[in-house]
Amino acid sequence: MPLGTKNKYPRWALPKDHEQMLKVAIVLLTDSFYDDVRKFRKAKAGEIGRMISYLPPRYRLQYDEVFAKKFHVCLTVAGWKMFADGAQYLSCLAEELAVSAILRCAETLMEVQGKEPNYHDFKGCILEDADFEWLFDDSADGIDQTNLGEAMGMASLSFSDWFKPFNKHRHVHTLAEKLVKGDGTEPKKPS
Repeated sequence: MPLGTKNKYPRWALPKDHEQMLKVAIVLLTDSFYDDVRKFRKAKAGEIGRMISYLPPRYRLQYDEVFAKKFHVCLTVAGWKMFADGAQYLSCLAEELAVSAILRCAETLMEVQGKEPNYHDFKGCILEDADFEWLFDDSADGIDQTNLGEAMGMASLSFSDWFKPFNKHRHVHTLAEKLVKGDGTEPKKPS
């Protein structure tokens, strides 16, 4: 099922209190990640504040200022897609990771309030697969490039592909796909 309110989520998948907490999480993370982006100019790679706690740790040293800006855009876009009119589909792995961050934040907020979060059915409605979760398991590094990954129909989990559209019918926000450094130059590609 695509994201968006024209295709209203069934109440069994997203109770009203869970929906409200998702909206709070979107605002909280959007603001927090914006602060991370602003502070990043003074930080070293891998030290971007709250954002890093929602991302796969194995890539910590690759999270730089350009990455932080691009991921912030994906978080904003994914949050919008969750409640936008019309059918919306996640376009890239970074948007899936952003949705995961929103869900994890909402779960934590509910737990702090003494409520039992359950987004399992909602995840089934909005995520086409959970392949991105392999990124958090170091023992599965490279699984997308194996026969098993191919048999499962996995998209590339390579860090260099996180902001690339899943297919020609999906479009990643221009700022996330082609963002340049603050001085207008293209980021250097690792050799």
